[in-house]
Amino acid sequence: MTSQWPYRTAATVCRDPGGRLLVHRRSQSLSRFPGCYEVFAGGAVLPQETYRAAAVRELREELGAGGPLRHLFKCLLPGAVSPYWIAIYEVCLTTEPRPNPAEVEWCEWMPEGALAQAMNRWHFTADGRIVWQYYLSHRPSAP
Repeated sequence: MTSQWPYRTAATVCRDPGGRLLVHRRSQSLSRFPGCYEVFAGGAVLPQETYRAAAVRELREELGAGGPLRHLFKCLLPGAVSPYWIAIYEVCLTTEPRPNPAEVEWCEWMPEGALAQAMNRWHFTADGRIVWQYYLSHRPSAP
């Protein structure tokens, strides 16, 4: 059995002022999980980059969005490809996102109940499902 070193990722849950969540579908041109749905904007942390800096960068790259990030937690997860450390953030977006079509082909605001139904009907990434379940069971109360 070979051992795999965990890599580092950062992911952000985007909410609007009413508490709805931003759900998006990954571009068909992406090499990993093309056309799958996600509830997090995020990706790998670059060498010598902080988790927070990676979250800011990924939010801007994927959704053309930004705002004050709230750090929720960091944990080690098994991952669909290999294990990884992930830092989860939350942001309240007060302007509409401007998705990068190279990364995101569709996005929509959803109440949490509608997202739960979508998770049963749509093809979300395996990692997105794992992180979402962790988020639901470990998220702190609103600030």
